[in-house]
Amino acid sequence: MRTRMVLSLLAALLAQIGCQSSPTTKGKTDYSQAFAQGRYAEAYEESTRVAGSPGATGKARAALVAGLSAQALGRPDDADRWLCPLTVEPNREIAGTAGAALGLIEQERGRHAQASTLLLGAAEKLEGAESARAYMYAGDSLAKQGRIAESRSAYQQATARAGSDRALKTMIADRQTASTATRNTASPGPVKYAVQTGAFTSRDNAVSQARALASRGSPRVVEITDAKGRRLYAVRVGLFTSRQDAESLRARVGSTARVVAAYGE
Repeated sequence: MRTRMVLSLLAALLAQIGCQSSPTTKGKTDYSQAFAQGRYAEAYEESTRVAGSPGATGKARAALVAGLSAQALGRPDDADRWLCPLTVEPNREIAGTAGAALGLIEQERGRHAQASTLLLGAAEKLEGAESARAYMYAGDSLAKQGRIAESRSAYQQATARAGSDRALKTMIADRQTASTATRNTASPGPVKYAVQTGAFTSRDNAVSQARALASRGSPRVVEITDAKGRRLYAVRVGLFTSRQDAESLRARVGSTARVVAAYGE
C-alpha cells in the first residue's frame, strides 16, 4: 500500500501537542506507543476504547490514532469512520492529520478529485514538512486528473515548506521534473485497479507471499515508496479497468486484501 505519511504525521503531531504518552489505566495499553511501535491492532483496540468512553480525556487524539491504526491495518472504511469527524476539529494538527490520511485513502481508491481536495485542505492546516508532504501528494492527485498547472503549483508550495528535509525535497523535485516533461502530453489514461494483499519492508517476505498466491493468477511484487521515503514491497494480483472486477477478486483472495489504484503497471 502506499501508506504513506501516516507514521510521520502522527509522530510530528504527538511532538507538537507535547503528549508522547496516552492516558492508560492498569493493565491497559498505551495506544500512542503501540502505534509508534507498529502494533496497530493493539493501538486500535485501546484507542477506540478511549475514544468511545463517555467523559474520557483526549478523545479526539484517541480517535485520530484509531483512524490511523485502521488505515495501517488495511481497513479504510473503519479509518473513514474515525477520521471524518476530526476534519472539523479546532486543533489544526489533529484536523490536518485526519484530512491528510483521508486524502491518501481516497488516492488509493483512485478518487483523485476527492483526494486532492482533502490533501490541499490538510496542507493549509499542517506545518513544515507535514504540510509539504500533503501538498506533494495533492500534486500527485491533481496530475492524475490532468490538472497539470495546479499540480505544479502544489509542488511549488511543497518545496517552499519542505525546510531542511533533503530527502523530501528530492521527492518533490523528482515530481516537478516529471511534470515538466509531460506538460504538453495528453491527459492520463483511465485508472486501473489491482488487489493488494500486503506491503513489506523485506522483499523476501513479499516474494514469499506472492508465491503463496500463485494460484490466483500472476501475483507480482511492486516496489513503492511511503511518505517518509522508505522503500516497501507490495504484493499485488490482477489488473483491471473496472473497480468492480477488482473487488470480485478481492472477495476471493481474502478479507485482509484491498483494492488499490495501480499506476504504471
